Amino acid sequence: MSGLTDPILDLDDTHRAFNEMVSDRGMIIQFPTDRHYLFYTDVRDELVDWASAYTLLQAVDRDV
Repeated sequence: MSGLTDPILDLDDTHRAFNEMVSDRGMIIQFPTDRHYLFYTDVRDELVDWASAYTLLQAVDRDV
């Protein structure tokens, strides 16, 4: 998860490395912010909501 841009990381390189590590089976989520620490931005609520829903749905659908 990242913002659309990041003042600390090169997101193109970061996303490329992530995809290599997970053999292109991962998911990159980008939120509309240009900050590095997402929990301290206006997208915090969306980030927590998405992570919570994803975690709960994975538990519910595990045996499907």
